[in-house]
Amino acid sequence: MAKTQIAVEIGLELGYNRCAPKGGVALSPLSLEFLGAPRVIQDAEPVHITRRKAIALLALLAATGQTKSRLELATMLWPKQKQHRARANLRHTLYTISETLGPHFIHSEDDRIGLPDSPALIVDVRLFREYLEMPAAH
Repeated sequence: MAKTQIAVEIGLELGYNRCAPKGGVALSPLSLEFLGAPRVIQDAEPVHITRRKAIALLALLAATGQTKSRLELATMLWPKQKQHRARANLRHTLYTISETLGPHFIHSEDDRIGLPDSPALIVDVRLFREYLEMPAAH
């Protein structure tokens, strides 16, 4: 069984569905797979993201499930760059992600960046953690 199908089945078992968040924009289904080779699937089609740092940024935000400051992300992804250059690289990477996936898949508030809390976003790492935390059925 494909990883995407397993993630969807676990997500449905955990009560996820593909509806729009309250008062939000309806998002097309997006699956971020980081258990194994990284893959991004949108509307059941693979999405090719050319920048490795964009994949790294998505993985970092997906794995932690938390927002991060722009400075923290820039420093983590470009540790050898000067701060102004690292922040410029981050802006370009965020632009690349927004252009590829749509503007609603990166949540930006003030100086914080994160992934939206949306049922349209399926992250295999999160689903795996939630699945492990489920009580065992007897």
